[in-house]
Amino acid sequence: MFRVIQSYKAPDRYLIYGPSGSGKSFYAFMRTRPFQGKRYVIDMDGGAEYLCSAGDKYYSPSNHIEFEKAVRMAISEKPPCIIIDGITTYWASMVGNGIDVAVRRAEQKKQDSSVSAIRIDPGMWSAYKTRMEGLLTELRVSGRNIYLIQRAKEIRPEGGKKEDVFWSPEGPDIPSYAMDTVIFCKAPGNTLVEKVRKNPLPESEGTDKKE
Repeated sequence: MFRVIQSYKAPDRYLIYGPSGSGKSFYAFMRTRPFQGKRYVIDMDGGAEYLCSAGDKYYSPSNHIEFEKAVRMAISEKPPCIIIDGITTYWASMVGNGIDVAVRRAEQKKQDSSVSAIRIDPGMWSAYKTRMEGLLTELRVSGRNIYLIQRAKEIRPEGGKKEDVFWSPEGPDIPSYAMDTVIFCKAPGNTLVEKVRKNPLPESEGTDKKE
């Protein structure tokens, strides 16, 4: 007796980054057209709702706590595709919370509480990174098609020429390690594949493999 094993396609796990107005969101929605009406869209930046199709679930969290709840809800509902627009804003919300905590502590100790004088405790930075890594790992092993969108910042080396300028994801580089494929959007219609992971995670890690 022979057992027929159904072919299985590993899910897409993309990080799409670039400057504001470069077409990152549009690119993500165009790539996910086969999932129209079944996508789960978490839009931390706001503004991507007009790209959604009828049937897509759209959420616009206002802070990092609501964002994390929306991500875990998406994972639990198991849609075929999850688009997350605003990974940079999620990180900024956590950092902003850390600054607020540091300001309150300084005020309690009657120290200088101006933002310029505030320094976030290194342990808090480490906790934020660990928190972000954990959330992205949950996404990565969920078996869903994942599209993360992250803003980029322009880096100009000191004394460098215009052609020496390059773009880097804004915030920690955790998302670029968490996803299999990294896409840089320089401008609408101008995209560059920067990385494709040669050895994706074993599909046994959280995927719905069928036999």
